[in-house]
Amino acid sequence: MAGAVSSRESLGARLYRLRTHKGLTQKELAGDRYTAAYISTVEAERRTPSTDALAYFASRLGVSPAELSTGRPTELPCDLLISLAEADLAGKPGAYGRIRTRAAEHGLTRIEALALTGMGELDGAEELLAAEPITIRVPLLTARAAAMRPAEAAYLLESALTQLHAEGLPDPDAEADLRYALVRTYTDLGLTERAAAEADAAAALVGPAAAANAVVDRYLRTARTLRDQGRWADAEAAAERARAACRRRERRHAAAVGQWARGRLLARSGDHAAAVTELTEARELLGAAVAGELAEALWRTGRTGEALGVAAEAEPAVAYRIKGLIARDSGDLSGAERELGAALGASVGLEACTVARELGDLLRAVGREAEAIDVYRRGLEAVE
Repeated sequence: MAGAVSSRESLGARLYRLRTHKGLTQKELAGDRYTAAYISTVEAERRTPSTDALAYFASRLGVSPAELSTGRPTELPCDLLISLAEADLAGKPGAYGRIRTRAAEHGLTRIEALALTGMGELDGAEELLAAEPITIRVPLLTARAAAMRPAEAAYLLESALTQLHAEGLPDPDAEADLRYALVRTYTDLGLTERAAAEADAAAALVGPAAAANAVVDRYLRTARTLRDQGRWADAEAAAERARAACRRRERRHAAAVGQWARGRLLARSGDHAAAVTELTEARELLGAAVAGELAEALWRTGRTGEALGVAAEAEPAVAYRIKGLIARDSGDLSGAERELGAALGASVGLEACTVARELGDLLRAVGREAEAIDVYRRGLEAVE
């Protein structure tokens, strides 16, 4: 578009292009307040117009003073922030490319970096944000941690937390994002107690990690309306709130992992009733991953029927094991042997070792020592 402003142009070149696009001579642009000669010196980069002169020329050219000065459409940051929130909400990586291109064209570095992060181009985002404070770089750091091996991710996130406080920037939202990322990382490392502690610390900073899609959508509708009314600053603020709501929604998964970790700790300590409460809430978001542990906690509290129902959602090896343990306790030893045998066949690693011990103990209890020893051996081999 011939009359479109560009942030890559000098002010003089932009003034010339916009003037000629509107078909104005230098004298017509100058009006009765300035001279054609003055316009000529500005276009030739020999003079810089005052704030009043800039506003006067912008009015006659049909653009805002900021747009004339920077080459950036007034509504552009708002439009891009709204587009970012829409992309975050929809989970469509392809949308970030268009945002990145427009942001780069107009020197909107932070928005460009956010788009690159959404695209998974983390090195490019890191280069753009190298001089920014750590509070701005947290989304990039958590995205990078998610792509690392757990031990490396833990080091990155722990270092970022230390830096956040060392630089006097204990921003609650930034710290909560780092701590929720550590919940997932510590869980992957098998550090259940630390995962639960990080989830508690994050929740203490920012409250419950819950925001429905409808909340994000309402902020977006507010931002669009304010944009249409020309209230750019208010629209940008609403778009930022929409993106913050997206982050709160994303924290829900990590918070559920934290509940899963607490449920595990409670089950280990023998408080199975409290474990049921935590695991039930975690299961709402995490589904089958939690089903096996919830089923076992239900069984240990005497809620056998519920345990069987939940076990049906779990992985086959887990479901077989729970059904075998319930059969064993009810006196159905043949049924227990059948289910635990199926569980052993479907298990690997430490899980197979646990099932082998339970099945071996069952066989020993009925005097089948040789078979029990063979099963124990299978469990040890699975660990090796």
